[in-house]
Amino acid sequence: MVVARPLPTLADNPGVAMVKMSEQAQKGQIPPDCRPFNVTPLHYLHQNPVFDHVSAQAAIFTHFARPPSAWANDSGTNKNPYHEPRLLMMQRPASDPDCPGCWEMPGGSVRRDEESIFHGLAREIWSLTNMNISFVVRQIGKGSVFSSDYKLRDDTPAEENWVKVSFEVHVKEIQELSTYQSFASLESFHDFVDGIPVRISEAHQGWSWMTKEGVTLMLEGKVDQSFVDKKQGTVALAAFQARERQGVQSTGKGERASLGKRRKEVEEGVDGGR
Repeated sequence: MVVARPLPTLADNPGVAMVKMSEQAQKGQIPPDCRPFNVTPLHYLHQNPVFDHVSAQAAIFTHFARPPSAWANDSGTNKNPYHEPRLLMMQRPASDPDCPGCWEMPGGSVRRDEESIFHGLAREIWSLTNMNISFVVRQIGKGSVFSSDYKLRDDTPAEENWVKVSFEVHVKEIQELSTYQSFASLESFHDFVDGIPVRISEAHQGWSWMTKEGVTLMLEGKVDQSFVDKKQGTVALAAFQARERQGVQSTGKGERASLGKRRKEVEEGVDGGR
């Protein structure tokens, strides 16, 4: 289900997200695996000199009344599809030069002068979806490394190295609709989804709340649509798997090896797409 939303008014801004995320940090509620990113981008890059830039993306889920163990009908045999978690995915425009019509989690580049990497992510999420991050839940995967080409003033080819990190977050707009929901029919589920104020910016042409099954089918190439790359589908699936574990988190020491070793770690592990 892809729905376009109007642009926000001047009163809409990510200020609430900034305040709540600061409170979360002050109370020591940032999850251990996320604390290495609760610093300014400049500080993070200084501590990880193999990278030139930081990019971040968010896994945003709808909230439901019953845990996975209770997804069953009256006979107790089949899962109720109206209670399955749904992950917000954004579709790039058909005119996109790199990945026309492909799907990705919302996110983008973090500015070097921002208060923290999370504040940069909050700005990007508000810009792309018109929603405010209220809480960081966990890091997803190890992050991914990629390079971008550019030219120096004398037209000499050069390369910059990026690290892209992914986090599951809560947004206040969904929490305000209702912290948890229970649906008796597909119609009631669609009514709930239609009430979530997702906005489409110029960077995307549509959005969809995908199930784990939908992500898996797209990742396996069994539908006629695709992710921007396989890594993006892998991290989306990893977001579902992390929710299913509920509370099982990595220790996240924030250490970074050399770029070559880091690339090998990323290729062998779970990482987010470019």
